[in-house]
Amino acid sequence: MSTEETNCIEEFCQDCTRSCCQSCTDSCTANCQDSCNQACSDACSNACSESCSGATCSCGSSTDTIFLPYLFTLGCALVTSIFLGIFQAFNSQGPIIMTIFGSVILAFNLTGIRIHRPNQQFSCNRMKNISRNSLSTKFGWFSINHSHHPPHLITAGHEFQFKKKFFCTGCYGILLGTAISIILGSVYLINGFDQQIISLIPLILPLTFLPITLRYLLPFKFPSNFKLIANSLLPIGCSLMLVYSDILFQNWVFNMSCVFLILTAAFLRSLVAQRRNNQKKII
Repeated sequence: MSTEETNCIEEFCQDCTRSCCQSCTDSCTANCQDSCNQACSDACSNACSESCSGATCSCGSSTDTIFLPYLFTLGCALVTSIFLGIFQAFNSQGPIIMTIFGSVILAFNLTGIRIHRPNQQFSCNRMKNISRNSLSTKFGWFSINHSHHPPHLITAGHEFQFKKKFFCTGCYGILLGTAISIILGSVYLINGFDQQIISLIPLILPLTFLPITLRYLLPFKFPSNFKLIANSLLPIGCSLMLVYSDILFQNWVFNMSCVFLILTAAFLRSLVAQRRNNQKKII
């Protein structure tokens, strides 16, 4: 074999080696990028899932986040009722008026309406195979966040589905009941109740508190429809209890005691719901 042939073979082998090395390098780089992208995607999903897992109706991760707002709410209710009582000569219907205004604020907050930029985008989706449109609805500068539970609580019946949209049974159940309570309180203040309706209130009251009591006492997985009804009946029962207290006693102190009892029941429900959600998360 001549020297020229030998050099030609060596050059060919070097070119082949460089080609193979470059091919391997490109392949490794592509695989590395794919792995990095997948790792980033998984990390984003995990971070979103962990971050959103605390965003339940109980709105908190410890007892203090419920207990402190409870004391603050009691203080605000007491101060407001005293100022209102001074102007009304402590009329027994003053606490009912205060409760109606508070219910209007609560109802607006439960709707989940938020203000944002129209082009605002959300970086990641905390639920696989579920579009962001199923969790919230946008109207220009406004959006309604009607779903805020993590996936394991949605499958446990904490949200119901309506026309490919997910809605929190707690928030929208209480929203429905609060709206009815506002109507009942307003009708009572304007026209009062007939004697037949008044006689039915003691019979209706236990039925309004029974579903929510069964839900948290029985170790049974209730469907989302039952949870929606149970949460709806709770504020209706509280409203009827306050109205019936005014019918029986017509006393400002008794009515305010009833208001404090209602607030205590609401925060106890939030506390129990939070603990049960945390237990389900651990399981």
